[in-house]
Amino acid sequence: DSNYFHIRNVDGNGQWDSPVHLGPFYIDTTEPGSVRDLASDSHIVGEWSKENRINARWNPAEDAASGIDGYAILWDGNPGALPDKEADISDHVTILLSEPLADGEHYLHVRSVDNAGNWANTAAHIGPFLIDRVAPENVTDLISNSHSAGQWSNKNTVMISWEAAEDLVSGIGGYSVIWDDSPETIPDESVNNDGWMTTVVSQPLESGTYYFHIRVVDRAGNWGPDARHLGPFIIDLEPPPKIAGLIATSHKPDEWSSQTQVELTWISVTDDISGIGIYEWGVSDN
Repeated sequence: DSNYFHIRNVDGNGQWDSPVHLGPFYIDTTEPGSVRDLASDSHIVGEWSKENRINARWNPAEDAASGIDGYAILWDGNPGALPDKEADISDHVTILLSEPLADGEHYLHVRSVDNAGNWANTAAHIGPFLIDRVAPENVTDLISNSHSAGQWSNKNTVMISWEAAEDLVSGIGGYSVIWDDSPETIPDESVNNDGWMTTVVSQPLESGTYYFHIRVVDRAGNWGPDARHLGPFIIDLEPPPKIAGLIATSHKPDEWSSQTQVELTWISVTDDISGIGIYEWGVSDN
């Protein structure tokens, strides 16, 4: 509201002079409203992010008398905090980019002040914004429960287990795993195993040499810079070829002999995958 002050003199004879006026004086004792529609275009409330600068926006507060002068801004970890009575930005600002924030939980508070110096008794709040910029640790104790690395096997599915990776801020989000023939492959940044998993079984593998690689990501999207590797697992599913040229050099088939030792020869064969290990033979009466 506007107010004016008026004054005039009168002498002892009852004669009045012309009045003098001063004003207007604008009086506003009502606290302003809070900003409206406080939101973020860069982060989702309650979800982890590796981006530590937050973009916030709002629609201006309203004040029916003197109008909005500015806002006090506070970032902290308290969901209901009230900024102090010191304006940080003018009334024209409706977009704000935070300073780099530490890992953890953050809330934004915006408090209004009008042109008469009346501060809102409450503030607009938004959060929590969850920040984690630290990459997780790798898995440990990576082993196979079904195969021994470097030893041939005719089992074409390999079971792998590990101790879960650790992340002390946002927690483990998942793993990217891959099987291939290279000992140091780094899996790409695509989750194909959930964070609670500590065991995986390969798809059926063909004959060949394989390595297992596992890489971890946390819930904020920070990927481990490297991976853990296990192998080689060497698989041979093909039986060796039959021996050829088997003959007896001391006896003739279907003829009687008094010699109790029979000498045999055959042509050596090769196995192109795992190679020939041993020969197994036996004697029977039919």
